[in-house]
Amino acid sequence: ILSSSKPNAFTAVCGDRFATRNRWPSQMKQALAREDNLLLDMAFLNLKRYYRFVGILMIIFIAFYVLFFLVYGAAMMQGMPME
Repeated sequence: ILSSSKPNAFTAVCGDRFATRNRWPSQMKQALAREDNLLLDMAFLNLKRYYRFVGILMIIFIAFYVLFFLVYGAAMMQGMPME
């Protein structure tokens, strides 16, 4: 699903970030089998990049969520009669 040849909105926003999550376990296994520190560093770098991306994405979603409730609350207050 993610490796579709047609570009779509999901791949435009996320790019290759979800591929780095899937790349991590295979690089880790190869690094441990070969005792290759460089490959081990690259595996952890891919994992770090993935979780950094997910963290930024979560901050954006939470910001939109808060913004939605602020706008919704302001609209509800406009419709309430004042005593």
